[in-house]
Amino acid sequence: MEIILRDGNKQRYVLVVEVEEKVCGVVVINLIYPIHETGAWCVTSALAIDEIYRGGGIGHKLFSEAERIAIDIGCTQTELSSNESRTKTHNFYQNNGYREVRKRFVKPVIAP
Repeated sequence: MEIILRDGNKQRYVLVVEVEEKVCGVVVINLIYPIHETGAWCVTSALAIDEIYRGGGIGHKLFSEAERIAIDIGCTQTELSSNESRTKTHNFYQNNGYREVRKRFVKPVIAP
């Protein structure tokens, strides 16, 4: 299992896991700097594990590496959002130290 950083944007990291030269998992983390907090926040905007490899520790490895990056940068928290219907995924997040803390509201913005 190998983790590769792929992205030139200093506010975004894309972590990819390859097994035998096949991409089997990816996590994308974004850094934001809220004015009302000291330190950055690490926001996971995508996590995908190939169905064949689920349950094999790849998601945990990706989260561990993302958390290491967040710590190195001095982030005060890491967060993500998930569709309410993905209960198995919620269990995975909770098993990796996340807890549900608030609601999220989204409004699509359509360009004129």
